[in-house]
Amino acid sequence: MAYGDTLNRGAISVVPKQAYHDWANAVLPDEEPTQPSEKDEATIYLVEGNWKNIDEPLIKHWEDIFANELFLTTTDEDHWPDEIDLEMFKEWFSYSIGSILIDLEEGELGSED
Repeated sequence: MAYGDTLNRGAISVVPKQAYHDWANAVLPDEEPTQPSEKDEATIYLVEGNWKNIDEPLIKHWEDIFANELFLTTTDEDHWPDEIDLEMFKEWFSYSIGSILIDLEEGELGSED
């Protein structure tokens, strides 16, 4: 059994909750409404892998993650909420943080431009 390579990163997995879907549906009224589902695909954000407190990566990156999630719905920042904060992030998204990432694929890691 191959165990794969351990990457020197941690990860924050983010899934939109009802509050995010309510906002997205209001911003895109002509689109098919979306609702949370148990099968919602998470967005995974790679972050530094060494921290003393499990909340450190979220505290450091929540604003960038929030902005990226909003951008995935609309690139028009005029439709984004006027104010965001960590409490709102937690109301809009479920998340989990992990410090062990194992690459089970044999090919090189790449990125999409």
